[in-house]
Amino acid sequence: MIGLTSNQLAVLNNDISSLDRTDVAIFKHPTNQQTYLHLIAAKRTYNLLRRNGDPQDVATAKSLIQLGPAAVHLRDHHDHTPLHTALVHGAVDIAAALLHATTVMTT
Repeated sequence: MIGLTSNQLAVLNNDISSLDRTDVAIFKHPTNQQTYLHLIAAKRTYNLLRRNGDPQDVATAKSLIQLGPAAVHLRDHHDHTPLHTALVHGAVDIAAALLHATTVMTT
C-alpha cells in the first residue's frame, strides 16, 4: 500500500474522525483518482483471508456516504464508481450501501 496518504490509511483502519465533508466530497488520489469510498470498497482485496465483509468497513462506507454523498458518483482512472469497485472486489455489503445511497439521492 505504498503511496497512501495519512487520511487514506486512516480510512483503511476505519478511522474517519479527521475527515470533513470537503475531504470526502472532493478528494481523489492524484495517481489513480480513487476516492475514500473506492478505497474502502477495495479493502477486501487487502484482507484476502477474510471471507465475509467487516461490519466496520460497512459502517465506515456509510459514514463516508453521509459526509460526502456526491462521492458515490465520482469515477477513478478506470472510469469506475465506488459501486463498480465494490462489486469487482466482492464487497457485496458495501455495494448494497452504495446502491441504497444512490436510490435515496435520486428519490
